[in-house]
Amino acid sequence: MIYRYVRAFFIALRMTLRGESVPPQTPLAAWMAQGIEQLDVIDQLVAHHDIDPQQVVLHIDARDITMSTILRTVRFHLTNEYPVVLRQFSEHGLTVVRASNLDDHYRLTRLETAPELRGTPVEQAVARLAVILEAIPENA
Repeated sequence: MIYRYVRAFFIALRMTLRGESVPPQTPLAAWMAQGIEQLDVIDQLVAHHDIDPQQVVLHIDARDITMSTILRTVRFHLTNEYPVVLRQFSEHGLTVVRASNLDDHYRLTRLETAPELRGTPVEQAVARLAVILEAIPENA
């Protein structure tokens, strides 16, 4: 584990001595970061408005799923799964990300209609997250 940090240090030192910098953030990485930021906003609003995400239950595709599960799934995809998939499966990784994102977007659009969220800022924040997911960069 410590080897990774030592290696990263020397790579950063070498880049600094050569006058190089870290490549700019890709549109796809910026898109993922924007989604994570919106999830953080939703978490804050849920806490502020005393909404229990475990109690908001939707019936989607013949099964019950909680708001908590939907949001945790989206967060997991944006923070863990998508970066790994894009690194390991470069040829088909973007297709996998787009397919999984489409499923997440669908669940979020259904979550928007939950009666427990109607008329709250949480409803609007979930809608904004759905718009963000829908706007996945074309040229990633």
